[in-house]
Amino acid sequence: IRDAEKMVVLEEKLSVDDLKKLFAALAGNETVTRLAFRKCELGSGEILVIADALKSNGVVTELDLSHNRFGVEGTQALAEMLKANTTLKQLR
Repeated sequence: IRDAEKMVVLEEKLSVDDLKKLFAALAGNETVTRLAFRKCELGSGEILVIADALKSNGVVTELDLSHNRFGVEGTQALAEMLKANTTLKQLR
């Protein structure tokens, strides 16, 4: 992870615990600027973990959540995250 600028996860079901572990590992990250979780069957619980982790993140500039169904609660969590995060420039 230290040498990579982009982390992409495609078509891999991720759980809340998986994402908590991932973002714990990325806590001191100063390199990964782009995250993509495409077709990962993310629901609102998983999106809440992502949104919470990125609220105070000052490194990630792009987040791709395309082809997931996280509903109203997940969308609201992302909206709240965007109010606090001034670094994220692109959200898909």
